[in-house]
Amino acid sequence: MSAEEKGITAQPPKPMDLTTYENRAFDAYTQALADGKYTLLLFSKHHHVNGFAKTMHQRLEDPELAIYSAYFVAALVDEARDEGGEKLAKALDIQRYPTVIVLKTHMDKLHVVGRIEGVFNTDDIDSVLRESLMDPNVKEKREES
Repeated sequence: MSAEEKGITAQPPKPMDLTTYENRAFDAYTQALADGKYTLLLFSKHHHVNGFAKTMHQRLEDPELAIYSAYFVAALVDEARDEGGEKLAKALDIQRYPTVIVLKTHMDKLHVVGRIEGVFNTDDIDSVLRESLMDPNVKEKREES
């Protein structure tokens, strides 16, 4: 008897959640550490009114990228509203908005394994997230200026 015949159906993964830890990057990192997951941070300024930030937020929550929700604890970060956000942005060399940072979560250091600067489509985001999970080298995508 198949799983479907037994009434068991596989639920599709939930989209990535960037709002639970909105402007709480430290809490997201702590949770990722506890869960053994990576940390994904979307840095933006005024993300509720900034069209570029809204676009990246929507794309990160796209069902096509939902498979990654099992691997990441994510947070939306406005450095001016996140306690310690300015120091974190400086430590991660955030110079453009929006910027997505993927951290391999460690107890004692910030280890960047992925970076996306600017607005990209879901295929490009998928590529960086996938490669971040597979390869210890930094993966970057930068929007042309």
